[in-house]
Amino acid sequence: LRPRGGRRAIGGSGVELVHAHDYKSSIVLAPFRRLGTLPPLVRTLHGYTTMSPFSRMQAYVLLDRWCLRWHDAVVAVSGAMRTPPGRAPVVIENGITVPDGAAGDGADDPDLQIARTFCRDALVLGSLARLSPEKNLEALIGAVAALNEAGVPVRLIVLGAGRGRATLEAVATRLGVADPVWLPGFKADVRPWLALFDLYLQPSWTEWLPIALLDAMHAGVPLLVT
Repeated sequence: LRPRGGRRAIGGSGVELVHAHDYKSSIVLAPFRRLGTLPPLVRTLHGYTTMSPFSRMQAYVLLDRWCLRWHDAVVAVSGAMRTPPGRAPVVIENGITVPDGAAGDGADDPDLQIARTFCRDALVLGSLARLSPEKNLEALIGAVAALNEAGVPVRLIVLGAGRGRATLEAVATRLGVADPVWLPGFKADVRPWLALFDLYLQPSWTEWLPIALLDAMHAGVPLLVT
């Protein structure tokens, strides 16, 4: 979202309310709201991902928190989330839409048909995550290597996309577990996949309350998370 282009697109489209979900949109749009050239601006805070106090991301976090004062309302997904002094958020806790009926059989997903064979007669570890460093997915691959060395038949499936895919595949190859580790990519309907998992794992270095975890809880998959 570019400052000038974004403001023009919103201002010329008849939009009556702008709802931002990320720090970039918030930082770009808040100054225009302060100048009165944008409609009311609402921000939902989902949590910040910072792995170091001395990083570009930390600078974005500080700037974003400063810009919250120019929003008309701030929503937080937890009452424990901090906002700037004098800026009390409206708390709307994370939740999922409970689907009607049982999960489908995934007949329209060819990967799922392969997965059922892939998971046969093995302990199936699963995770739904963006493939990025803060998710610490290398730890899951290390766990597969340890279980494999101990003689435990194991499979790992991580559903998600991201820039860390090549790194994870390289780690699996280096540890000799490329075959039992599978990264099928992003899946819009994860319910049939969750039915295959014996354990849901989330070893993130930093995390709030992801929707993926709620999906796994609703599916009744045992959790092992940090």
